[in-house]
Amino acid sequence: MEKLLVIPDFKNIKDSLRLAKGYNAGFEYNDFSFAKFLDDKALCEEIVDEYKTYKLPDYTTNHGAFIDVLPYSNDEKIKEISIYRINQSIEITRKIGAKSVVFHLNYNPFLNQELYVKYFPKLNIDVWRPIIEENSDINIYIENMFEQDPYIIKEVAKALSEY
Repeated sequence: MEKLLVIPDFKNIKDSLRLAKGYNAGFEYNDFSFAKFLDDKALCEEIVDEYKTYKLPDYTTNHGAFIDVLPYSNDEKIKEISIYRINQSIEITRKIGAKSVVFHLNYNPFLNQELYVKYFPKLNIDVWRPIIEENSDINIYIENMFEQDPYIIKEVAKALSEY
């Protein structure tokens, strides 16, 4: 099912709600995809509480953290904080009452070495499979961003679609 989504502005929530209602659209929350929000628990709670004071659209999704999120990294510290950010995004998705969260694979189109392109899908499948398994109550979507060839998303989607 195709659904038009409005990215709401919590500071102007009434305008976002009018727009969504006028187009029979849902919401895709983007507030929580940035580290400055994720690192400020009180601010996150304030935004969630503000949204929840209104009758929100039935269809809502959350956009997960994606800037500098590289959960397939060989650097264990980068991998650790990336998984942490993903888990934060999933938890906020639950708190806001959304049924799905959108992430990016963060493919780097400037790294065009054959091995990078070849192993990128497998590295991501290995990362995302347990995340999907552990969070079966939330639909986890992978959205393209810099992938110049549908091969990458296709391979990841094919492997993870059974979950």
